[in-house]
Amino acid sequence: MKGKSLPTAGCALWLVLAACLAAPCTSRAQDEPALSPEEYGQRLEQALEEVGGRIPETARRRIEFGLNLFIAHEAWIGAVPREALIGAVDAFQEAGVDRVDLNPGQFPWLEGDQDTIDKYDAAVARIRQHGLKLGLNPQVSTFRHEVSSFAQWRQRAVKLYAELARRYRPDTFVVVHEPSTMAARLGLKVSVEDWLDFARDTARVVKQSSPGTRIGAGGLASEREFFEAFARLPEIEVLTLDIYGVQELKVYNRLIHAARAAGKPVYIEETWRPPYFQPRPGLTLDSAMLKSVGSQRFQELDLQWLRVMTAYAQANGLEAIIPIWMFALFAYVPGEGDLAEPAYNRAVLEAIARGERTATFRALQELVLENRRLPR
Repeated sequence: MKGKSLPTAGCALWLVLAACLAAPCTSRAQDEPALSPEEYGQRLEQALEEVGGRIPETARRRIEFGLNLFIAHEAWIGAVPREALIGAVDAFQEAGVDRVDLNPGQFPWLEGDQDTIDKYDAAVARIRQHGLKLGLNPQVSTFRHEVSSFAQWRQRAVKLYAELARRYRPDTFVVVHEPSTMAARLGLKVSVEDWLDFARDTARVVKQSSPGTRIGAGGLASEREFFEAFARLPEIEVLTLDIYGVQELKVYNRLIHAARAAGKPVYIEETWRPPYFQPRPGLTLDSAMLKSVGSQRFQELDLQWLRVMTAYAQANGLEAIIPIWMFALFAYVPGEGDLAEPAYNRAVLEAIARGERTATFRALQELVLENRRLPR
């Protein structure tokens, strides 16, 4: 399938994100015209219709579905009750998905916070109890801990990855995730060769602790050089894609081709619609990506995004698709719905506790059922 780019005036939001890549969004962001919510919605809807219209129904094949337990991220898990983690995993099983991803950070492992480690243990036990596959996808996070060099991060990661693999025996362990984004969070320039060495070292310790675990690596369309290097690396057994925009689908098609040429499966590890936000000085990619996730005004776009990206994965022979923002499965709010808003996070946790589900949850559930009827 060939994707079509957004009209030039319509992709300003995503171009800002792509240009910033976790560095402060300053001059470039100020040069872009600010779109109204209505303009953003209309243009994204048009782009999705164009992409969806190019996908032949006969090309679609059955894939796996996953969800990301993002409330277990180190920025959330300290304040999230154990019952909410269990409730979210139960909801994932209700939706009919096949696998669950976790994004561990250095917390709570670095300080040995046993209460929080117990939460991870409980979440993983529930995932396994439901017969779901487990994916671990550790990320650099500066929420609680910082490092002064890549060597320091590498040293910590080797120990952390070995412990996570020993403790949880994941089905897939992504040892390198979005290398340029992770380097930006570290405030460092890290070469392709440095990341390849990192992947070799971490793959080795993961395999020593859990021989049956698959080793993965991958990232964004802008990281093609990294992706193609990972595809050639013997230690990497599966490749991952993170898709947040439709105008780069042609690049993702090339990455899929590179994975196949290397004889390796590939799946969409993260996806959601590009966020709506107003550019301003100092805004980072990490902050921008938290914008408008739970905004009620964009719920229909979320449904459309899930449908189109699922069809894209099915038509391109990908292994799986894993939507990332689980929050939208439980609650939307009339306001901004930013993940940085405590009020929205409380609304999500309360909705999980009450067993509530949104139309987005029901749409995902229906996509899972439709997928099961497709040929392999």
